[in-house]
Amino acid sequence: MIEKQKRTNAISLRIKLIGSISASMILTFVFLSVANYLASKSEIITRLKGQELPVFADNVKNEIIIRMKTGSEPLSNLMHDTYFKSVISANQIDAVPVLEFLKQIAIDHGVIIGFISHKTANYYSSNGKTRPIDKDKEAWYFNFKESNKTSNFNLGRSADTKKISLFQSEKLFGKDSTYLGVAYIGLNLHEIDSFVLSRSFGTQSNIMMVTANGRIIIDKDSSHLNIDNASDPEKNLHSIQGIGGLADSLLSTGNKPYEYTNQAGDKRIAISRYVSHLDAFIILDVSETELTASARKVLVSGLVTGLVIFAIILFLLISLVQKLVLNPVKTFIEVSGRFGDGNIATPIDITGNDEIGLLGQSLENMRLKLNQIASHVSNVSSAILSAGSEIGERARLLAEGSGKQAEGIVHVLDSLEEMLETNEHTTQSSKETGMLAADLQLEIEDVQVLFNATMKSLTDIAELVSVIHEIADKTNMLAINASIEAARAGIHGKGFAVVAAEVRKLSENSAIAASHINRNISDSLQIANDSVAKLLEVIPKIRKTSDYTQNILTSGMQQENASKFITKAVSELNLVAQSNADSSDDLAKKSELLTYHANKLKKTIQFFKRKE
Repeated sequence: MIEKQKRTNAISLRIKLIGSISASMILTFVFLSVANYLASKSEIITRLKGQELPVFADNVKNEIIIRMKTGSEPLSNLMHDTYFKSVISANQIDAVPVLEFLKQIAIDHGVIIGFISHKTANYYSSNGKTRPIDKDKEAWYFNFKESNKTSNFNLGRSADTKKISLFQSEKLFGKDSTYLGVAYIGLNLHEIDSFVLSRSFGTQSNIMMVTANGRIIIDKDSSHLNIDNASDPEKNLHSIQGIGGLADSLLSTGNKPYEYTNQAGDKRIAISRYVSHLDAFIILDVSETELTASARKVLVSGLVTGLVIFAIILFLLISLVQKLVLNPVKTFIEVSGRFGDGNIATPIDITGNDEIGLLGQSLENMRLKLNQIASHVSNVSSAILSAGSEIGERARLLAEGSGKQAEGIVHVLDSLEEMLETNEHTTQSSKETGMLAADLQLEIEDVQVLFNATMKSLTDIAELVSVIHEIADKTNMLAINASIEAARAGIHGKGFAVVAAEVRKLSENSAIAASHINRNISDSLQIANDSVAKLLEVIPKIRKTSDYTQNILTSGMQQENASKFITKAVSELNLVAQSNADSSDDLAKKSELLTYHANKLKKTIQFFKRKE
């Protein structure tokens, strides 16, 4: 289960690493592609505005200038023809000679020529027709008449041929500078029409030539325009939905591109270029979608090419990541698995000067340090285990010795209590003897002989009592020595058993001496009974016996006090021995606990498989 989890984590890391790299590369590539597309779109519009449209407009202008030169000669001839001026200067103008003269010039030069008389306000044409001028149809005439210019150019369509024409107009003056009217020549510029309309900026593009007031002169529907309907509001730039809202902006000299959306929802771009010779604008109306189609093709092809290159780079990156990152990470996972299993004996073979190499060196240093720590802890736990076992054994022996010592002291106390009881009986008997001696002192003076024998017995008793006294002194001394030894031994209490044995022997001697005293006292009583008859003879001896009994009483009381002191000291010694026994038991338990934890620590550190 753990190995499976490790493999899953390794796969997850690989997926995350490769996924993050892939996502970063894809996002970067898409961002650069879109940025390149937008830059291409901007470049196309900039090139269209700054290069292609100006060049195209200049070409149209140059083409018109060439045509204008061809019309200068017939118009100049007309302006300086004396006969024509005399005809139109007459008080009554005859239309026939005027029309014939215009017709002949038109035939000679292949142009359309006409004249608008100021005197008659009639329009004369080389097609042999005449009619009154109309303020709407000939609005250009009235504008030209009121201006300070003596010549004018404008484009329009012939009412006869329906083709585009360049109208070059000149004001005519008589000999006395009398204003006669305006003569004009209409050059057939169907080549210009074809030239303008033949230039393609896309199947959905439209090229228009528009006058300053918005009248459309040339567009893709130019064949439907003529002199009569050119001023129709529906044929005006302002009336076209969509681009009409930009008419005022386009009919300026800013040459700025404008974006709008037509009725079909197509985004379009309109750019204008002013042609000063004609006082007109060439307007280019193109579809943004069609215009940027090439850029989109470049974008798509770039994306496809980029994806192929990206796939190759990704493959190389995966191989490189596998070698430089994932393989060391896999090794780190195996190392962590060995650490988890307690194996710190196997060296970590990851080298290098990069971060992964430094991490491998750090892990190897950690492994060596863990190996040292595990060895040290193992040695320490073994030493603690050995010391704990030894302490436990010594505590057990000390507990056993303390128990035996306590038992010996208990026996000594029992013997001392028995001796104390014996001394109390002896003292009591001595008191009674003294009282009897005092009572009999006056009556049994005749038992002096028997009393002497009693004295001899009492003397023996005194010797035995001295022995008891000596034993008591030695017992006291031994008890003191035992106390000193116990204080020196501390919790161990070594040597106290020897002292206890000596005390036991002394108490036995005291018991024997007490028994002798009892027997002697019994003998003394017997002798006293035998001597009752001779009490009167032994009064002096009874008096002495009373004295001796008093001495025995005093000595017995002293011995009783000494026995009580010894008993108290031995009792305290017994308490010390019991405390030593309890401390030994507690030490033994703690030693067992120390041994248990040392074993547990040793088993724990044995989890690590290390190199010795």
